[in-house]
Amino acid sequence: MLQTLPETWIFPSIAENLQKLSLFYRDYWGLYPKVDFRKLGESPLPRLKVLALGNYVFGQQWQVDWIASLGRDNGGLQELYLDKCPIIVRAWRRHPFEDGDSDPSVVETFNGPEPGLGVREYSLRWHNVLSQWAESMKGLRVFCMGEGPDRDSSKLILQRGHDEVYSHVDGRVLSRRYKDRIHRDFASEIRADKVKRLKYSRLNINMFHGHTGWMPALQVKSPGDVSEGDTYVRDEAVYQQLMSTVSARALAQGSS
Repeated sequence: MLQTLPETWIFPSIAENLQKLSLFYRDYWGLYPKVDFRKLGESPLPRLKVLALGNYVFGQQWQVDWIASLGRDNGGLQELYLDKCPIIVRAWRRHPFEDGDSDPSVVETFNGPEPGLGVREYSLRWHNVLSQWAESMKGLRVFCMGEGPDRDSSKLILQRGHDEVYSHVDGRVLSRRYKDRIHRDFASEIRADKVKRLKYSRLNINMFHGHTGWMPALQVKSPGDVSEGDTYVRDEAVYQQLMSTVSARALAQGSS
């Protein structure tokens, strides 16, 4: 169902007028399973002002370009929220990928750590992404990257857990309510601590057997665990530059 989201959920009449879009999913998504937002056309969501993504995995240049192209009628996106959105650096599986997907930033081999293991290496890094957005997204006034709390530590559950009105409500029900509204509370829930942003990941496809069958197992790591050389230093420097630019822009907008 995720793969068909652009064609089946975001109809042209909706896309033309949509101003706020929040897309969260319980598992990681974006590349595996792939949701190709390019199917929305060359000038997608022209009036979009706010975009929030949860558990969305980056890895290819078109994803970066697509976000930068949103909201053109408004001068670009004004607010962007990324909750638990890593960049994938490597994916492997026991068969060739053969999904018709190609990108200049991706190198694919069939020579992994085990015989017959297909491997994709992704060269996209956060300093590439953020520097492009800083240059191309001139209307961006809010940028938030980090992680929302686990369901049992969310502000919603903690607050309601001490409220007499909810004292009789099962904790599982509160957790469910949190899940049902996480896409609505993104602005207040995301923590942007240094250890929670600029994440990278590895993906072992067909590694974990869930209740619905074999599922990809994504290993999200800190930048130093999976990136090379001075990547983390460059990532953090560009992140701070972007935040300074965005903050100054928001301040100027507020005083005008």
